[in-house]
Amino acid sequence: MSVFFLQLKQDLNVLETISSVNN
Repeated sequence: MSVFFLQLKQDLNVLETISSVNN
């Protein structure tokens, strides 16, 4: 379960980074 949570957190970080690059 914690592994899934870490993966989700990592995905959110990636999305945030992509958002920053686009803006």
